[in-house]
Amino acid sequence: FIILTIITGIVLRSYLLKKYYFENALRQSEEKYRSYIDNSPTAIFILNQVGKYVEINASALQLTGYSKDEIFKFTLNDLLIENTNEIFTELLDKGKLSVETRLKSKSGKLIHVKFDAVKLPDNHNYLVYCTDITELNNALIGLKHANLYKSEFIRNMSHEIRTPLTGILGFNSLLLEDKNLHPEQRHKLEFINKSGKRLMNLLIDILVLSQIESGKMSIKKSKFSLVKLCSELKELYELQLKRKNIEINFELNGIDS
Repeated sequence: FIILTIITGIVLRSYLLKKYYFENALRQSEEKYRSYIDNSPTAIFILNQVGKYVEINASALQLTGYSKDEIFKFTLNDLLIENTNEIFTELLDKGKLSVETRLKSKSGKLIHVKFDAVKLPDNHNYLVYCTDITELNNALIGLKHANLYKSEFIRNMSHEIRTPLTGILGFNSLLLEDKNLHPEQRHKLEFINKSGKRLMNLLIDILVLSQIESGKMSIKKSKFSLVKLCSELKELYELQLKRKNIEINFELNGIDS
């Protein structure tokens, strides 16, 4: 009996020691990960299966402006102001979610946030990361407005340049109608006419590009003469190239037009 008592005591002591070490290791692990959450710069919430807040870190308190006691009385609907039912339903159905929405702080300020949530594997709770993207959202809005202003500027600039250019091309056409022109004079006027038309087409292309960027126009493919294009390019830059003693030649093997 005494021996059995001793053996039982040894086994019980070994069990209690193992239990103590296990619980101590578990507590240290929980404290370590709890420290990670508490010190995270990202706002972190824990929701239960009915959408009630059960845990929150310091960054989330700073983001919302509420205290822990106040937050623990809230559900998802009390902080998010857009599509809350749809958001929580999708989270319940899929077990994870990533969406941009707006959060209302205690001061009444509306904050644009990235809402990322996932179901925790060991219980029915959901881990939520809430990132403030207000500055990013404002920057994107500013960029959109800047693009609109740019497109408007291009339209106005194109119109202001095309108006006098149309006058120049018109008077040049009248001069070309003179039958007494010397061949060299006619050649120079024809060069002015071609260059003016190229400039007009360039302005139109810039305007079209602006419309494409704003999504108001689609690109259409069309056939063109590569030989003619190369010939026009050579003629356009011929004078500048001659001044620099540069010769340009195109070799288009197997291309007829």
